[in-house]
Amino acid sequence: MMYYPLYAFLYLLSLLPTRFLYIFSDFLYLLVYNLFAYRKKIVVSNIRQAFPEKTSEEINAITKKFYKNFIDSFIETIKLISASEYYIRKHITVNADAIEDVFKAGKKCQLFSGHNFNWEYCNVGVPLHLSHPFLGVYMPLKNTAMDRVFLKIRSRTGSVLLPATNMQKAIIA
Repeated sequence: MMYYPLYAFLYLLSLLPTRFLYIFSDFLYLLVYNLFAYRKKIVVSNIRQAFPEKTSEEINAITKKFYKNFIDSFIETIKLISASEYYIRKHITVNADAIEDVFKAGKKCQLFSGHNFNWEYCNVGVPLHLSHPFLGVYMPLKNTAMDRVFLKIRSRTGSVLLPATNMQKAIIA
């Protein structure tokens, strides 16, 4: 099974200092953007559609920023495999007072987070600040080994994960 060697490798990588991981991220960015061009046509097409008024040079600059952020987010997520609760609380701040007030009033609430930051931090950080279960909706990955890795990361602090493809099935890792 591919999961165990993959998880072992990523776990060892996650033990490296964050500063080194960002240097590694810069190297990966160069590979992913220039050499592999991972989904580059799709990314450029989406950016052109979102910003039809932009020039080719501006589209290229936005594309490079996207890939840089994408790889940084991936590396930050890998760091979460071995990150201590202290590390998580230091890097992920949550003001849960308003959420707790809603629950105290006997109501339910939903949180929505955009992709303007590493959204994986939300799955790991928010449950540490709530007295109620945190349910997260996710899109399963096609690579089953990587999907298992991400499920383990996302649920490590108590998030209950609901696959967007089957909302009846909650996964508790």
